[in-house]
Amino acid sequence: MNHTLHIVTAIVLALTLTACSSHRSASPRITTGQAVEGESRIYLAGDMYFGPQLDAEAFERMADRGVRTVINLRSTSEMIELARDTIDEEGGTPGFDEAAALSALGINYIHIPLGGDDGYEPADVDAFAHAIESAHGPVLVHCLSGARARVMWQAYLVRERGYTLDQAVEITRTLGDQPYSIERLLGKRIHQKPTRALQQSN
Repeated sequence: MNHTLHIVTAIVLALTLTACSSHRSASPRITTGQAVEGESRIYLAGDMYFGPQLDAEAFERMADRGVRTVINLRSTSEMIELARDTIDEEGGTPGFDEAAALSALGINYIHIPLGGDDGYEPADVDAFAHAIESAHGPVLVHCLSGARARVMWQAYLVRERGYTLDQAVEITRTLGDQPYSIERLLGKRIHQKPTRALQQSN
């Protein structure tokens, strides 16, 4: 009986270790961001990249940097328009199939549409949290300009990681967030008090 119990315990332990090694060992590490050298408007925080819509060549470079999962937050209508081929006798641009391009690079593609007819729902944060916490390797999150990527990160930090909204905003300011219109009018930042969130690394 003891021998059988030891075997079962060993098998369960091996399966558990295998499952853990195939996913992130923990939730993403939370750090402030920095611009990625050589890239336009792409920022790295821990093992999370944030940025705007990329073209095929930029995605190839991100693959070279180790990105294995891309989360696209653009709306369904935006992606239909992006894939539309507008080339005619007067010129135009070819359509871009992001899912196909990433598949060819061996990158896992996840589309969580935000904005437009798709709206914004708590279920979107659930899907985002599941995607990043079960991803293999670095993750790139993008939308059209990078704004929705930052807002989704704020929502994740508040709802899933216990940060205050002010702390989350301060963190995403380091990911390319531009001064708010009110700040430009006032000539100063609204959130000027230093926060320990900037030094926190979970």
